[in-house]
Amino acid sequence: MCTERRYRGYRLDELLIVEIAWSDRAAAHIQDRTRRYPGSDDELNIAPEWATEAALDPFGRLSLTESDDLRVLGWTPHAPAAPWSKRNGRVLRVVLWPVDMETGFWRGATAMPASENAASLYWDRRGDPGPA
Repeated sequence: MCTERRYRGYRLDELLIVEIAWSDRAAAHIQDRTRRYPGSDDELNIAPEWATEAALDPFGRLSLTESDDLRVLGWTPHAPAAPWSKRNGRVLRVVLWPVDMETGFWRGATAMPASENAASLYWDRRGDPGPA
């Protein structure tokens, strides 16, 4: 018997994400990634606007983290491309915490660049929209 994963009683495809707020602390945290992870060509300081855009991506894929937080794999056209990518923009992993799930209001917890494998999975499932 296969049971689908749920977030606080909701199926992932039932969750509404309309608005995301970033605290000053969370925003500073995602904008300072290259200092915490030096030496990685794939690392990126992430603007909260990019993370919000990725989390609101209508093609975004929802999943749960190991600690059962909501994670969105989504694309932002405004972030710089990954060094291995031939596409503009960037696929990001954005972790969200609920503020008001009924209205779709969430708080941004963190965001990170998606791995090459995760980005490939995103584009395989989304389909090819062209050069973006």
